[in-house]
Amino acid sequence: MKEPKRIGQTFAEYLVVPSAAIRAMCDGLEQTRDMPGFTVNMGTFGQYNASSQTCFGCAAVCAVQNVLQRALTPDEVVYRYRRAFGLASDLSLFENSMDEMRLAKPSRMLEYFKVANPEPLLETLEALVLPCMLDAGLEPRGGTYLMEWPQAVPLYRVAADKLEALGY
Repeated sequence: MKEPKRIGQTFAEYLVVPSAAIRAMCDGLEQTRDMPGFTVNMGTFGQYNASSQTCFGCAAVCAVQNVLQRALTPDEVVYRYRRAFGLASDLSLFENSMDEMRLAKPSRMLEYFKVANPEPLLETLEALVLPCMLDAGLEPRGGTYLMEWPQAVPLYRVAADKLEALGY
């Protein structure tokens, strides 16, 4: 297993390529599926419900937990949620890029990883017609291609494989 991310190391320095970030998101989602005290909620960057002692987090939170190789504490989840918006930290930039990725919008992730010529990668990903990830149990509706995250993860793994085959 890869060493955990070091303090001061950016997520891009640790993961190196966009395909690794997509895999971290997919692995993180699957790892949290049965994690006591944690529920995937795509509508939040992180919240804590004291009465149920449950943390809630989106695909980006799951990616962060995967990279850190540990669950975030309730205090960390609440702290992150309060700082997530409008803060240009590496954590917020990474999380925002992953949140956009789970919405099938890869541009911000490719920008985060400083991909010099993103057009061929965007074309590759667009050809896959990735769905927007929803919370499990929500019924897809509307004009966008939506799918519950447990069913969408394998499609995102295909996207990671395609990017890796291209060196990204």
